Amino acid sequence: MERLRGLDPVPMVRPHARHLVSDVPGCLGLLRSEPRFRLAFEPALLFEPVMFAAAEDHLERMFGALALAAEVVVISDVQMAEQDGDAWCVPVAFGSGLLPREVVVRLTRKAAAEGARLFARSQAEAEALRAILS
Repeated sequence: MERLRGLDPVPMVRPHARHLVSDVPGCLGLLRSEPRFRLAFEPALLFEPVMFAAAEDHLERMFGALALAAEVVVISDVQMAEQDGDAWCVPVAFGSGLLPREVVVRLTRKAAAEGARLFARSQAEAEALRAILS
């Protein structure tokens, strides 16, 4: 507890396509209206199944608008899940899903070079992230 004394905790929001903060405009609006909030931007979580036809365009717009505005950028991937005719995206380890790997790698490298703070969800994903950036 002694190490926590003096820290100023801030609320961190992790946007998701099916939650209240669900897209780029919503993220930017939140950051403008609530400056005390921070953003954990995970592009894969903003995807819906209908977005895969234009995945590169969506990723470029997401990274362009949010990578530097976010406190951290979480690199992951998505798989599709379906039940009773309803499809949705489920996060998985980077490189094991449906997002165009070369696009995510290019945008991740660019974001890192511009100063974005990258975050991995596990040790294995951290090692994959290091390999991307080297």
